[in-house]
This record gives sequence, structure tokens and C-alpha cells, in this order.
Amino acid sequence: MTTTVRLREWSEATDVELSFDQVDALRRVAGSAIEIRPGSRRDAWNLKATSHAGAIRVGDLAVMIRPKIPLENLFYMLSAGQSNLDFGTSLIGYEEAELLPALAAFYERLTADTLKRGVLKAYREHDEVLVALRGRIDMPAVLRTGGMPAPVPCRFDELSTDIPENRLLRTAAMALIPYPDVDPAVRRNLRRTVGVLDGVSDVDPRAIPAITLTRLNRYYEPALRLAEVILRSGGVRDRAGTLEASTFLIDMNRLFERFVTIRLRRHLAGRLEVRDQEQTYLDVGKKISMRPDLIFYRRGEPVLVADVKYKLTDNGQARNADYYQLLAYCEALGLDAGFLIYSGEDRTDAAGARVVDGGPILQVEPIQLVGGRGTIEQSLDRLADVLLSSLIGRHARQPQDHPHLAPIIRNVSVVEVLGCAKTPS
Repeated sequence: MTTTVRLREWSEATDVELSFDQVDALRRVAGSAIEIRPGSRRDAWNLKATSHAGAIRVGDLAVMIRPKIPLENLFYMLSAGQSNLDFGTSLIGYEEAELLPALAAFYERLTADTLKRGVLKAYREHDEVLVALRGRIDMPAVLRTGGMPAPVPCRFDELSTDIPENRLLRTAAMALIPYPDVDPAVRRNLRRTVGVLDGVSDVDPRAIPAITLTRLNRYYEPALRLAEVILRSGGVRDRAGTLEASTFLIDMNRLFERFVTIRLRRHLAGRLEVRDQEQTYLDVGKKISMRPDLIFYRRGEPVLVADVKYKLTDNGQARNADYYQLLAYCEALGLDAGFLIYSGEDRTDAAGARVVDGGPILQVEPIQLVGGRGTIEQSLDRLADVLLSSLIGRHARQPQDHPHLAPIIRNVSVVEVLGCAKTPS
């Protein structure tokens, strides 16, 4: 019988009965997604979720982690940059479900609809020793044998379903089947998909093949994009211990950063160029390297920098270290303005600071993720306008021009700034 522990991001379940084998396997596969501490009694443990959403399976234990934002919005973020992947009304009936069951249901329907249009086939080269000649003679093999043997080594092209596109679809379906919260009907249909693709090889989730889209395989594109998401999120499996363990986890920090980058590129197209994770240096000797989340360029010159944070402190304020890091970015790039972009949830207030002695303005701007798509896009529109307006008349900027900014940062030492350059974002 499966025991299921249900959490939300940053929530905690206390005094969960776990064996030492379960705790050991959970620590191996969950990594930073779960904080595990001893509970108040023997064999009891406290499990605290962090900034991941998804599912962890360890033997007959399942830990389900729901995102703090609506599922509809999480799927909208997943679809960013994925052409022809739109979850639309497919999540109806799954608004209150866990992430993985909802994703499995959508993937099952998407692959079924795709394969109904025909299983994709392509010619693959085969080498085989045959009695009758087929294709062309494999001359290197003939020369290795010292003459023309019988049967004959042949090399020929054969129409096959064992191609990268089908491998992705089949492997993603197989990855979803074992999780206990997947609806039984969905699980049956996923097994049917695996059966339709019988004879197709598996894909290593750590080496997902790049697939070039053509007019022949274009109808596979939505299913392929979602299969990639599933495989990249479910790559941890462990069979070294006494329990079989696997995970399907979405790192919300990375997802939010990717979403903001893709959407800002669209909103600022033709006005500012958005580059992500571009290497720069804090010092003249180029020994202290940094990679700001976003650098905004105009006519080839950097004009703004931003750090993307999915979660601020519990009271909605940026951490001092976040300010120090952003200040280091501004100094390294010679900029007088930087932004902390964060998931605002239902908060509408923005805070920030101006560094002493005419230093850079460090502004905090939220992106709302609790409303519908319209709310999210309005928030992105507003952010794009704020970024652009910050470039107007910057030389005349005075502290009184920014009454919404929080108190001035004081006592920012060189040691703190240098230290923040090593702090992961």
C-alpha cells in the first residue's frame, strides 16, 4: 500500500513515519527539493518542501509537492518558448489536482491525438548478413573476410518507427506510468501509447536528442516539446539501495527565470536586446567572474541589468545579499540602475533602494503569478514599461524623483560586494 505525503512549496509535514531506508533514499533522490529533519519521536521525520514542485517516489512512499501558484499558470510558464504547445482548456477538471497527475493526463491526450494521425516512420541504415543480396554489398565487411562470402554482408535502408521522435514520446510515457497518483484510466492509456510504439528504443533523459522539425514531423511538435519537459524534470532514478526511487521535479526558480527571460524578449523586441547568463567581471584583472540573470542592451551597449528571484523573504522584501549582488552587477557593467524581478504572487507593492553618494538605483519589481494569463501578461507589460522608462532622463535622476523607493542602503563594504559575487542567484 502506498503512503502519500502532500506538501505545498515551502510547507512542512511533521512527524511522518519513515524507515531509515526510506529516509536514505529520499535524501539521495530529492536533493535540495526536500529538507529532512528528525521529528518529535522515534522513526518520525519532518519533511519541508523548498522551491520545487512535482513528485518523489521511494518504494511505497510518494511525496507530492504542489506549486504555490495555480496549476494553469505553471503550465503557462512551461509552454513559454514552446511553439504550438498550449495547454488551454485541457486542465479543466485538474485545477485542484497535483502537478504530476494533471501533466500526465494532458500528455496522454496529446500523444494519443498525435499518434492517431499516424506513427512517424523514417528510413534507417541497417547492416545485416543475408543469403540474398539486399541493398548494397558491405565492401569493408567483405574485405575483412578475405573474399566474397555466402551469406553476403549487406547494407540497406529500411523504413522504421525506431526514430528519435518516437523514442521521446515512448520514454516520456513510460516515465509517467509508475507514479501512484496518476489516474488509472490515464495510466492505461499511457500503456497503450507504449504498446503502439513497441520496438522503439528508450532515450537517456540526460542526453535528449535534438530534433529538426520538417513538414513531415511537424504534427509531432507539441507532444515532443512536452515530452522534453517531462524527461528533463524526471531524470533522477535510484536503484542502488534497497528501495527503488524516482523523482519528477520542476525547479520553480529556474522555470521562473526562463519564463521571465523568454517573455521579456518578446515584450521588448525591437527596443532592447535581452541577454541571459552572460559572463562579466567585477575586477579589472578579470578574476572575479559573474553571470547576471539578465543584461539589457541598446545599440550594442549594456543599459540595464536584472536579477530574477522566484522567492523573496517571507515579508516580501529583498535580502541584503540580493542588493549586494545587484550592486556588484551595476558596478561591473558601469550602470546606474538595476532591477530585482521576483514572483509577486498577490503582492502589489514594490520596494527598492538608492545607494549612497549618488550610487545606482536598485529597484524591486514584481510579476504577478496568481491571476490568469491576462494578469501575468499585464504584469510583464508593466515591467517592460518600467524598464524602458528608467532609461529616460537618467542623468537628471534625483532621490526625490523616486518616492516609492525604500530607505537608502548604507555601509555596503567592498568585502560584502566582493563576497556577493560568489553567492549563487
